[in-house]
Amino acid sequence: MSRLRQLFRGSIRARLLFAYIGIILIGLSGLTLLAGRQVTSAARDDQEQRLKREVSLIADALAPLFSNYINGQIDNAALESETNRYASQIDGRLVYYPMSPGYRPSGDKPAGTSPEEDETREQTHSYRESPELENALRNEVIVTERSDEEGDWRFYTASPVTYRQDFLGLLQLSIPLS
Repeated sequence: MSRLRQLFRGSIRARLLFAYIGIILIGLSGLTLLAGRQVTSAARDDQEQRLKREVSLIADALAPLFSNYINGQIDNAALESETNRYASQIDGRLVYYPMSPGYRPSGDKPAGTSPEEDETREQTHSYRESPELENALRNEVIVTERSDEEGDWRFYTASPVTYRQDFLGLLQLSIPLS
């Protein structure tokens, strides 16, 4: 310890050397933190884009199956089996929200609808707690982050399901945040 004190008292070079080393270490630490944040942000953006593509691709792949379900050609067990097969491949959950026949997600009204029917339609297809579903009704795919029923944080995204110009419903995908 006394040798270090002598070094600081006697030599300006030693003091400058320690000062420069301190400045370099502080600068490198700050640069490391900044780079780490940028990498984390880029990884999150990449995962969100991947989720948006996946839910759209799965919705397109399952659209014929959903059409058969709505038309009564397959039962709920067959539908659930197929959606679970896709969900297990991506380690996530898939939930299908069928829509009533004639529902127009873009706000286009079927011919001959009354204001009361429009109000009823809006009440039955409101997803205020699930912004990804609200946006999917407008043909937009977004990713949100929130906790599920068990309190685990998850990414949520949703896509409209269309088949041969018919709007069949919404498909929601959720995966663990980690």
